Amino acid sequence: MVGLGLPGVPHAQDKPDWLDGRSFKYPDSQYLVGVGSGDDRRSAKQDAHAAIGKIFEAGIKQEIQEMGKYLHMDAQSDSQIRSGVERLFQIKKMIKTSAQELLKGVQIVETWVDSTQVVYRLAVLDRQRARTILQEQINQEEETIFEMYSATLEEKMGVAPDKLAVARNWYATIQAIIRRGIYDVALRIVNHGDTGVRFEVSMASVGPKLQEYLHQNFNVSVEIEGPPQVRKVLVDLLARQGLSVLSSPSASTDIAIKGKVTFTKADLPAKKRKFVRWNMEMDLLDARQGKTIGSVNRSGREAHLSGTEARVRALRTIMKKVLPPLNRQLYAYIFGISI
Repeated sequence: MVGLGLPGVPHAQDKPDWLDGRSFKYPDSQYLVGVGSGDDRRSAKQDAHAAIGKIFEAGIKQEIQEMGKYLHMDAQSDSQIRSGVERLFQIKKMIKTSAQELLKGVQIVETWVDSTQVVYRLAVLDRQRARTILQEQINQEEETIFEMYSATLEEKMGVAPDKLAVARNWYATIQAIIRRGIYDVALRIVNHGDTGVRFEVSMASVGPKLQEYLHQNFNVSVEIEGPPQVRKVLVDLLARQGLSVLSSPSASTDIAIKGKVTFTKADLPAKKRKFVRWNMEMDLLDARQGKTIGSVNRSGREAHLSGTEARVRALRTIMKKVLPPLNRQLYAYIFGISI
């Protein structure tokens, strides 16, 4: 062991009790434990830290899915909730940040190397220390929630409320609620699965209010040259999310979407399949301020045995790959975020 640069590491025959995830020295009543392995001490340490993180993973995932029910930004199913809402509310980033905060309390307390030179390390998280860390984070998020929620109500009740300011305050409030929810789940796990700390401002109360505000205060007009199916899909997408879509541009337009979709034949020599090249140019505009706030310019090629079917495929590609990014740009502007 000394020759390997691992002084003080038990010999292979001294197999420790904690390899199966339980330790007499670090009992479950006082510690969360994680066992990691690897070719060296560093990789084994990382694996042990990850094992601690997995203890919280399932509970956090369930909490996020529950909160996602109140945030149907571009979602129709659970998988779309994760892909759409997570992007808009940067949930993955928040989970990573909260995990890093919690793992500050993790310590590597024992190391063991087996006869094949695989390194094992034991990571422990003192439950009491974790409680302190998590409660501090929960208190901090609750202060943020009250601050942003109050700012939202004050702005709404103003003589000439700024629509974007209100929407962005709602967004900040919901982000804080999500972060608090993550920390609360972790605290419940640390406290052996208790009921956690209830809070009066929840996603169930705030999420629908955001949806209602967007519907009542953001009128969207859509003008697209080209196949009517493209406009129909985009209008359906916006309406499904609660936005108010106008039948035609008017003085009440807040956000305008203008664009053009074209199809041209692109048959290749000596090919039996029919090819269609498509191009889509879209601009997203703040109608009140008269400025461009986003754009999408994409092109591609689709093929099929018939020209008609090739065109149908091109439409599907546009609907699947082009319209959702435009939709995210819209929300990124309303909420004042980068995606």
